[in-house]
Amino acid sequence: MLGLHAAVAPHEQVVGWYTTSFNNTSALLHDFYWKEMNRSPVHLLVEPASLEKGNLNISCFYAIPILIGERGKLQEHFRPLKYVIRSGQGERTALEKMINDKKQEELSAPPVLSDLDTLETSIQSLIDMITTVTEYVESVTSSKRSGDPKLGRLISETLSLIPLYDTNQYNRILTKGLQDMLMVVYLANLTKTHLLLAEQIKDQTIQKDEHYYRGGGGGAGAG
Repeated sequence: MLGLHAAVAPHEQVVGWYTTSFNNTSALLHDFYWKEMNRSPVHLLVEPASLEKGNLNISCFYAIPILIGERGKLQEHFRPLKYVIRSGQGERTALEKMINDKKQEELSAPPVLSDLDTLETSIQSLIDMITTVTEYVESVTSSKRSGDPKLGRLISETLSLIPLYDTNQYNRILTKGLQDMLMVVYLANLTKTHLLLAEQIKDQTIQKDEHYYRGGGGGAGAG
């Protein structure tokens, strides 16, 4: 499985292992993965039970062996690690979908959004984030609040990733992307229509054949 994953995502590598609870066997499992990786793995602890309180507790640890004289390693001492949670566009879309479904009153039958509705939701979410950042920057520049150096660096790094296009170029890129998506939606709907027609024609043909055989059509006459 690791080989197949490496073939699909060669830039990713195994850095450790995860579990949903911390118990007496954690040290044994950690030692097993240490031997498999030939280096100290990172232990990721995800506690789904914390969801009952409205949050998801996640912790990272690394182990330091405790040595006692000639006896060698006695046990592992787990120390916490600082971490940052980041997600790709696909993961972020899935998480937003799960959060939105959780907020709905009827979780048993959440509405199915079309491609255009999903695009509209993503654009509205982006506008809301830009509005929040704009309000923060304006409040800092107007001395209404003190600025956070970490947030300032994050905003600067984010802005440096945006290509320098003028308004017309952005409009052309957005229009082309929208046209491509509409074409994909049109072809998907056209394919669904063709499949439905083919299925109905097949059902009609089967019904005619059954009626033909029941009526004795084409049978040989008695001599």
